[in-house]
Amino acid sequence: MQTTTAESAAGVGAASTRATKTIKQQKLGKHLTFEFDVDKLTYTDRDYSGEKRFSIGYDAIDVLDPTSLAVNHAKRFWNMLRFPVVVCLLLAVVAFSSNTRISWIIALIFLALMAIGVAANHFQLLTIRYTILRPLPGAIRGPIRVIQDKNHATILQEIQARWKERMRRLHRDINFSNDPDKEISKFSWMRDKAIISEEEYLSAVAKLQIYTPSNQPASANQMLN
Repeated sequence: MQTTTAESAAGVGAASTRATKTIKQQKLGKHLTFEFDVDKLTYTDRDYSGEKRFSIGYDAIDVLDPTSLAVNHAKRFWNMLRFPVVVCLLLAVVAFSSNTRISWIIALIFLALMAIGVAANHFQLLTIRYTILRPLPGAIRGPIRVIQDKNHATILQEIQARWKERMRRLHRDINFSNDPDKEISKFSWMRDKAIISEEEYLSAVAKLQIYTPSNQPASANQMLN
């Protein structure tokens, strides 16, 4: 556990200098774009039905409780095949009435289209699997879908790293006006989520334990050293 915390904390430190970057995903007509900025993610979801684009702060994303979703696009696929299948059937009827070789060719094309559709549906080639990151209660944007492809792990790691850096900047200060036990719980939570290191946690706890109203620092908030 200590090793994981130290390694993650090092990653958090590196995140403070992270440059903006863009990662794209595409599958079965679904186009997703992730634009990473310092404090926010701009997410674009585009497909045949339109485009949805919004920005959301990393601290408003529930990165700790991702879910999965599988969307089957077989119905859309069959709708796309509907026109060529009807054309093949009509041509086949005409060709069979004249008893020509082309009738067999059209029949084979029709059977091939049907076989491709059945096989694609059976082997789930028409299914897109997502990891879903939902917004926290009160956030007006979301959810965020990440296609489970070769870029899946990279995108999730980038979001999690920037989330840790954002949470660190927001909550790393000691609030001496708050209840000490609540502050210790806050730093314990941040340590458990690898937002701060074990050393930073112990330092904050030590300062809170020796704090009394008579020796309150001049500033109500003190940054971790």
